[in-house]
Amino acid sequence: MNYVLDNAFRVLGLPVNATGRQIASRYDELVAHRLIGTCPTFDQDFPCLGRLDRSEESLRLAFQELQNPASKWKHVAFWFWSRDGVDALAFDALRAGRKGKEMARLCAPRRLYYLDIMFPYVVQSKFPWSLNFV
Repeated sequence: MNYVLDNAFRVLGLPVNATGRQIASRYDELVAHRLIGTCPTFDQDFPCLGRLDRSEESLRLAFQELQNPASKWKHVAFWFWSRDGVDALAFDALRAGRKGKEMARLCAPRRLYYLDIMFPYVVQSKFPWSLNFV
């Protein structure tokens, strides 16, 4: 699994700080859309990252991954965070299909920061998953 291109937050079209209730609600919404043959788009889709698979299987897998704390941290760590104005600019650039510096600005320094903070807690099973990640 590619934790960026197949990220569970991307598949479900959710931000990293989505609550358990929001995750379940979005999953139900996307399953209902599949039943009627439609597929909505969301801000977190980022078409410049390539084709997005929202098949029944990928939706189920994404939902299961986010329900399990042992796998959720991987998706949290490898998806995009929006915490300030710089991130907002980078998100806009991604939505517009620009990759270069905007993508690097969003990924590089913050990704390492969150991995350094989160990983020890995940390993020790002390990370408070019930909290919003904001």
